[in-house]
Amino acid sequence: MNLIDQFEWDLGDVTSSPEQFAEVFTADLGLSGEFKTAIAHQIREQIAVFLKSLSIIGHPFNGAPVADEELRASFLPPIDTCERTENQVDSYTPKLLQLSEAEIDKLTKERERDARRKRRQTKGRRGVQLPDREPNKTQR
Repeated sequence: MNLIDQFEWDLGDVTSSPEQFAEVFTADLGLSGEFKTAIAHQIREQIAVFLKSLSIIGHPFNGAPVADEELRASFLPPIDTCERTENQVDSYTPKLLQLSEAEIDKLTKERERDARRKRRQTKGRRGVQLPDREPNKTQR
């Protein structure tokens, strides 16, 4: 099974728990506890990458805007409303797909190829290296 979804997470909200979110999310979709663990872990990993990126550039975490242009571009603007337009609904709707062994192998090979490409791209760079902020795909 392959779960695809996207949502926005407030890095500044310390009252939000990835585990609590994952518990409600999996209950809503009728998924097993294995998904709950994977979802919470994936959220925690992505939060850690963004917080590490902010720490590396010396961000003060006081509500000030992010100074680094490249990093600022990877953050979404503040949300004014929790409603989505009709053309956005499909992107923010969870999709649960049943994958065959061949499809799983193909996804694994693509992921490995992507990882090698990213390593090659960062080999020659000098200076402070920010972590890759593209989310890792979790396959269970």
